[in-house]
Amino acid sequence: MCILAIAGSSMSDQLASYGGVSTLLIGVAICSSVAMVLPISTPPNALADATGFIEQKYMLKTRLIMGLTGLLLGYLVLIFCGINGIF
Repeated sequence: MCILAIAGSSMSDQLASYGGVSTLLIGVAICSSVAMVLPISTPPNALADATGFIEQKYMLKTRLIMGLTGLLLGYLVLIFCGINGIF
């Protein structure tokens, strides 16, 4: 985030039409939190995957639903806040 904030501040003129640097950083935070549905992203997910009690197809289905829903909601929030000038 720190490196992206520095890179974004140097590109503030190009990012102004998209909501500025804050919108960029919030978008990265949303994408990072959606990545938590990966099997090795958190210890509970890694344990569930390693034990084999839960089959991969069920984990994959849930991850896809959660990931796509989170990504869609995240982008909708960014678009809504950017249009209304909240950031």
